[in-house]
Parts: sequence; C-alpha cells; structure tokens
Amino acid sequence: MLSRKEFYRGNEAKEALEVLRGKFKLPVGGTIEEVEALIDRAITALNIYSKANRFIINKTLYTDTQDETKFVSARLVIRPRVAYALGCSECRDVVDLPADDNFFENFIDTVAAWLDTYDYMAKLDANLKELSSIVNEIGNENGIPFNVYFTLGKELVDVSDNYVVVGISEEVVSTLDCLPVFDNIEVRVRTYKEKILEVLKECKAPYEIVKTKGVFVKDLQLYSRKSPAKLLRKFCTRKVEAVRVGVGYYDTDKVFALIRKEAVTEEDLAKLDVSNAVVIDTVKMSKAEQVKGLSKTVISYKISPFDKETGAFVDIPLTTFAK
Repeated sequence: MLSRKEFYRGNEAKEALEVLRGKFKLPVGGTIEEVEALIDRAITALNIYSKANRFIINKTLYTDTQDETKFVSARLVIRPRVAYALGCSECRDVVDLPADDNFFENFIDTVAAWLDTYDYMAKLDANLKELSSIVNEIGNENGIPFNVYFTLGKELVDVSDNYVVVGISEEVVSTLDCLPVFDNIEVRVRTYKEKILEVLKECKAPYEIVKTKGVFVKDLQLYSRKSPAKLLRKFCTRKVEAVRVGVGYYDTDKVFALIRKEAVTEEDLAKLDVSNAVVIDTVKMSKAEQVKGLSKTVISYKISPFDKETGAFVDIPLTTFAK
C-alpha cells in the first residue's frame, strides 16, 4: 500500500524530455508525408524516457481545405498500451495541436504531461486494487456471496447480484495507508478486518454497502443518503418493456429490479450457464445481429427484485419479462 508521502503529481517525464525541446521543427513548405515522418521521429525520440513504452499515440493530420498539401493541425489520441491499462481510469487524452512554430514543443509538453499524470493515476490504481484484494479476501474466507471492488468515483459505479464497484475519492485513495488494516500491529489489523466483515455481513445485496454505517464505510466515505432504487436507476434509462437488447429497469411503488437482455449466438449460448436465466429467440434482429448470428436472447437479473421499503428480495419470475 502506497503511503501519503508517495502521492504527488511529479514532473519526472517533463524533466526527462526537456532535452528534446528545440530538436524538431516543422519544415517550411514541407509535404504532409514529410511532416508525418518527422512526427514519427519525434515519437521514437521519446524513448529516451524509460517509461515511454507505456503509451500509444494515434495521430491524424489535417490539411488546408483549399490546399491539401498544407499542414494545418494534428489531433493526437494518447492512451496506455493494453499491458499498462488501469482499472480506475481510461487515461485517454485527445489533443489538437495547431501547425505553428511551437508545434513540437507543444507536442513534447503534451506527451510529458500525459506520462506524469499516468504515473500518478497508476499509484491510485495500485492502492485501489490492494484495498479490493483485502476486502474480497475477507469476504471469500467468510462465505460472503459477492465481491466488492473499488475505483475512483462516487457511490455505485457498477453493480450486479454478484459484485459491486464502489467509487471513492482521490483524497481517500491517497490516504488508505492510514487504515488500521494496513497497520504493522497485528491486533489493529485483526480488529479492523472484523469491522470490514461486519459491514459485508450486513449487506443483503452488494449495493447495500453504501447504505451501511460501519466504521469501514465511514472511513472510506461511502455512505449515501439516496435510496437503493435511486442509486441503481442511473445504470439504465429505459423501462424493461422498452428494451429489446440491453438493460432495463422494473420500477413500481413497491418493487425495483434491473433486467439484462443479451443477444448471443447459439454456439455461445451452449457455453453459458442459463440455470438462472430465460432464453428466447431474439426479437426483430438487426442486420448486424443477423450477420453475427445473434439469434438468441438471454434474459437475467442484473439486480434481483427487492422491496423498496424493506430491502427484502421479491420473487418475480423472469418469464414476466420474456416478451
């Protein structure tokens, strides 16, 4: 677990790439091919920084509408390579750079800023993964039937009957080392793990973690005053009756649920466990679905029906939504 002292937005990449400033200049009257080749050279030169292999740059060059040989701007899309993808952030930047005398200086500054930001986000991601690992280890050892994951954000970020992804603030993530569960004193660690388990046991469903009031929830600032139904409604905007494929909600005065409808091929269907689902023929298949052979639709609960007042589960057959 990274400590508070390690959380700062450094400028390591900016300092390392400073030597490249002034090394590249747009050629006067250069063709678009020459400009692209020079940008590729600049991208290669970035490898003087040891962490430059973490990203991919996709570039699009634009020319003058009246003169297709005149370079006017470039759009850069910077993102991590697959091996360096983060769970807490996409870390994808889109930047437009005009073709002026400072083009390459701006290019280098843009990449350096992305690398330094990525480095900071990677630290946050490491802490979030370690926290998730600890909580799920406690849950698995004690028969908790769902997993809990943490990411940057607020309230519920994703949820199902089997897991919940909860958002916590950047400030909290950077101070997670203060939690007793990461202490060096065994009795403090053990006591805090018991408090985490108390929270998990209190949850009848994964999403209820933000409705409990245990010490662990307080320390992570997870508690929400919103009702579960209101928290869950943000995951879809359409009633289930209006959903052919996707996620829809079922919401009455007393009961709430989220229903998932997923189109699959018969081959994929054979590999799925549909013991808790209903399978029907895909209705009104689109041309894309016809090409892919998505002839079957699997209907299942993303969130099982529950009483909005008591939180108790309500038995509503999935066949109710097989229309």
